[in-house]
Amino acid sequence: MKIADRIKNLFCSHPTTAGETYFQHMSFALRAGFRMILAGCCCIIHAFFPFLFSKTAGTTIASLHEKMQKRN
Repeated sequence: MKIADRIKNLFCSHPTTAGETYFQHMSFALRAGFRMILAGCCCIIHAFFPFLFSKTAGTTIASLHEKMQKRN
């Protein structure tokens, strides 16, 4: 197997099993990751100010879980 084919396989094998191109998979993963970071920040703020973001993390997790289940 050529080096170029091995490199392509490293980047494309998992997205292909998910039925996506490399860039489609990257887009979904980036959006999900940023949403998780934002939800995490809301959790930290909520720890100090319990009246803020009381449902943000749970709603975000449930939404991401639903979207990931639909992808499989």
